[in-house]
Amino acid sequence: MKLNHKTKTLMVSVLIMMGVLVAMVGVMLLKAKESGGIDAGEAVIAGIIIAMAVFSVLSVLIFRRFRERHGPEMDGSFRNTLEDIMAVIGTSNISAVEKRQIREDLMDLFSEASVDGRTVLDLIGENPDQFAADIIEAHGARNNIWTYLLSGVQFFMFYLLFIQLYTYAQHVDEMHGFFAVPLDISTIILFAAVSLIAIPLMMWIKHTGIRKSSPYMIAIGFVLIIAAVFGLVIGVYALADKGVTGWGWLQDVLNKEVVLFNNIWTWAAVIIVFGLSLFFKRRIRKHALNRILEK
Repeated sequence: MKLNHKTKTLMVSVLIMMGVLVAMVGVMLLKAKESGGIDAGEAVIAGIIIAMAVFSVLSVLIFRRFRERHGPEMDGSFRNTLEDIMAVIGTSNISAVEKRQIREDLMDLFSEASVDGRTVLDLIGENPDQFAADIIEAHGARNNIWTYLLSGVQFFMFYLLFIQLYTYAQHVDEMHGFFAVPLDISTIILFAAVSLIAIPLMMWIKHTGIRKSSPYMIAIGFVLIIAAVFGLVIGVYALADKGVTGWGWLQDVLNKEVVLFNNIWTWAAVIIVFGLSLFFKRRIRKHALNRILEK
């Protein structure tokens, strides 16, 4: 099973993102070990996250092999072109259901063309990337900085729940209930920086790198973004620890803990913010579709 260039590019982006996730889990486990040892709850959560990271990498290969075995017959050029098109579409704001339908429609179209003896050039022209861009535009799903930022907000909501679960695992032998576990503000700030700065930029780099079939762009871009964001966070922590005049309040904030999920208002806020992010992403798509229809 030979991977084409865009699939390799996608694999690079997944490897780097999962590597960062595993590294963050490793740092958390190291911190827990230094604080008194890793308990069963922490070990289970870490194992689940690492297993998910490994599966995310393997799924690129597993799903490709499954599609090759169970999909319609078509020659290699059509199959590689299909993977190239779907790699670009996969970075767009199109829903998973729509992406699956697009793949099925393209498979039917390509298999019929392959049986009829037509070539890829006869069917979509010389530029598969433009063909994919036209499909994305037709669905009103061309990404911009707002869609990436809204996706980052959604990730942040998930991360808050993950932090709550992880912290609960740290205190599972104590008297804290799940909803009464206090969270470090410094940890919340770290995940906020990752969600609202790193993730939107990494999504943009991934989309551009896959469209240009440039794994080096993705690798270098991801490393620079991660280094910059973590450097910023570490710099803020260092500024607080040094007690610089005028910044004493920062140390007080970072050393505090807060109980987030012990009342219904926090849950309502999380649900509302998550729902609003979905609503605005749909509005962006609807606006894009209206502009296409007005042409």
